Amino acid sequence: MGSVTESLRAAIGVMVAAWLLLGATVPAWAATPGSAADARLRIGVLFGSGDVGVWPQQFSEAFLRHPPLRDRQPAVAVSMEFLALMQGGAEGRDNMVRLLRYQQQSDPLDVVVAVQGPASRFLLEHGDSIYPGVPRLYVIPGRQVRAELDGRADSAVLPTAIVDAIGGTVRAMADLVPDLERVWIITGSQVMDRIYLDHARAAVAGLDAGPAVEFLHGLSLDELSARLARPPPGTAALLLTYEGDPAGGIYRTVPDVLPRLLDVSAAPLFAAYDSMLGAGAVGGVMTSARAYGDQAARMALAIAARGDGLVPAGTPSLRTAFDVAALRHFGLSPERIPDGAERINDAAPGYLNYLWEFVLALVVIVLQLALIVTLWRLLRQRQRAEQALTARSAELSRQKTLFESVINSIPDAIVVTDVDSVIIATNAQGFRNTFGYEPARIVGRDTRALTVGARFPVVGATSTRARVLDFLGEGERRFPGEWAGTPVLTDDEEHLGYVLVIRDVSARLAAEEERRQAHKMEALGSLAGGIAHDFNNILTVMLGNAELIESGIGDPRDSLRQIMRAGHRARELVGQILAFSRRGASQAMGRVDLGALADESASFLKTSLPSSVLLDVKVEPGATLDVHGNEGQLQQVLMNLGANARDAIGPQPGRLSMRVERREVERGTVVSHGILQKGSYVCVEMADTGPGMSLELQQRVFDPFFTTKGPGEGTGMGLALVYGIIQSHGGAIDLRSTPDHGSTFTLYLPALDDARPMPVRAGSGEGGLDSEVRGGRAAAR
Repeated sequence: MGSVTESLRAAIGVMVAAWLLLGATVPAWAATPGSAADARLRIGVLFGSGDVGVWPQQFSEAFLRHPPLRDRQPAVAVSMEFLALMQGGAEGRDNMVRLLRYQQQSDPLDVVVAVQGPASRFLLEHGDSIYPGVPRLYVIPGRQVRAELDGRADSAVLPTAIVDAIGGTVRAMADLVPDLERVWIITGSQVMDRIYLDHARAAVAGLDAGPAVEFLHGLSLDELSARLARPPPGTAALLLTYEGDPAGGIYRTVPDVLPRLLDVSAAPLFAAYDSMLGAGAVGGVMTSARAYGDQAARMALAIAARGDGLVPAGTPSLRTAFDVAALRHFGLSPERIPDGAERINDAAPGYLNYLWEFVLALVVIVLQLALIVTLWRLLRQRQRAEQALTARSAELSRQKTLFESVINSIPDAIVVTDVDSVIIATNAQGFRNTFGYEPARIVGRDTRALTVGARFPVVGATSTRARVLDFLGEGERRFPGEWAGTPVLTDDEEHLGYVLVIRDVSARLAAEEERRQAHKMEALGSLAGGIAHDFNNILTVMLGNAELIESGIGDPRDSLRQIMRAGHRARELVGQILAFSRRGASQAMGRVDLGALADESASFLKTSLPSSVLLDVKVEPGATLDVHGNEGQLQQVLMNLGANARDAIGPQPGRLSMRVERREVERGTVVSHGILQKGSYVCVEMADTGPGMSLELQQRVFDPFFTTKGPGEGTGMGLALVYGIIQSHGGAIDLRSTPDHGSTFTLYLPALDDARPMPVRAGSGEGGLDSEVRGGRAAAR
């Protein structure tokens, strides 16, 4: 029957622990049937820890089961508060004080009981503000608190009996262990461990002569295990408390570490309090949590009965008990147990005779454990969800800070509007740099307030392609600015507004205009120099022959023929210049088959190519290769490119390839010398195996009168003429060349169905020349 009672008591303890997990306070219950509201006597019990270990469970059970308290009429209401006084700091303690003060005001207590040191210190410091005029009982308050309580008329003390328990256990060890020479008293490294160490030293000091006593205080579990595994002969150990391992482990109760020590210990382990009895310890003269609870209940009733008077300090009885199975485990004889001592585990298990009671208790325990596990899992899930939420919040905050930092570091103005083009936000520094005034002046206004003449298209007209408008800055300052915009959409395609980027390009446009003027003057200088040089040569011939005629030297007809030949050369030079400047673009235009024209030009080129150069011509079969143009000019382009490739290859063996095909351009594309719009093009690709060109040469190769040949070997107008004719036909040139790897010229001319001749600039021939030179230079860069 004793085993069944112990099982039921353990089940009750587990239920109490489950209730404590649901809240920080054990609900008040009456010791006898009846409502707590009708009770005439109310007792409050304070524990210092939020955790419910074995000792508080046994104390609470004995306190509530004390017969006079349980059977008293009218009923006694008992509330138990488990306060996490070792956690939470000053703020948490203040919150506890306010909570308990509120409880006392709403449901006053008649007696307050503080159990152990932390709760006793709390009641001593805050009892007057929480429970004014209420008598108090301090259970095992600690030496310092007990000294401060001396002489107080409203407080009674139930002191500890651990000193007597330790002394009695050491004497019992001498009776049970043959040839006992040495006693090890074991304590941990925490504050409570040091308190029990002081009790042990006081107990040993009061003993008569006996075995030598050594204190194993503050050792790690590994060190203790090593010592207990190989003790000297005649050694026994007394395990008091072990709440902390110097290596970092924290333990709520000694039974948490007892199994590990028992696994290795060759020395018998005794105990000074009965919570270790039945867990593998031999036993001893032990204090009992149940004895403290029973005595505390008795004293609380006595205090309440005497009103504001006190009762003499009580002392709980000690329990002398030994575990017969543990004695046998360590090779000790149960026959040496003193007369009158309690013996446990001395008979066959009683659960076989009470199987159904055992099963019932087991079912209750399993259900309670399942409840605890479920509550623990829910708590863990909540903790993980809170941690994830905290991490997500921190990440969002970091991303927001990063986004704001990136936006504010952009030097251009960023403007955010709603769907009605009303400005709702800007980047402060970028807007200030661009417009010259604070963003607060523009927020809430329409975007047209940013521009000159209210021409700023936003709603329905945003574009990711930069466009230029005239904007209005501080002090009515007008400046050109590039802008690009895009709608702001959510994942659900909800339209929230627009985001616009505005850049002040006044400095850039001014610099570009300055560069254009410089390039214009450079091109005009090159053109003037080339013309002057060629015409000077022509005039030299003409004047020289005229002087020969005048002086009568030589045959005048030969001199006239030289003068006429020089005049024809001058006319050809003027024709080339006019063709380059688009003056020749007014010639007849019509349908030209570039495939047939390429074949015809190839036959002419073959006669001028050395035998060491191979000419390869491929025309895309079945393709429509017609363009809108002047056949003579286009043939001149092919012949000039062929002659340029021939001169580049020189006398060494090489290859000249000509490809004619139709290509589709899906979107606007920039090539080296021109821009291609979307559409169909007929392409002529001329590739040679010559020495190739550097990037600097590629940038100037189409300039008028620029040549890499020696004096008298070329005019520098061949490729310039090619560029001018292709531009006048609405085409573009893509030049690809690498030193020592040859050059490839690709001509793009709009196919006949997409032909769109370039518009001729209004003005003189000089204006046309300027436009061609500027276009060639810009594209080359």
